[in-house]
Amino acid sequence: MRRQTEIYSIFGEIEAMVAMDMGFKRIQFWDIPETARFNQFGQQARFAIIVPNVMLTEYERRVELMRM
Repeated sequence: MRRQTEIYSIFGEIEAMVAMDMGFKRIQFWDIPETARFNQFGQQARFAIIVPNVMLTEYERRVELMRM
């Protein structure tokens, strides 16, 4: 069974702006599991978000539009 929400660590400015605009629940850095606090390049997450699966496609679409 697929989870109804996904948790994403936010590293970039665009992703952070979209997450805040969409009003996702925010998880502060110190509450993010240690394995998700840093990406493969050693960059520290700004925060993490909880994304309901029904909103995942819209979140990804908005991030891509901001990158254009």
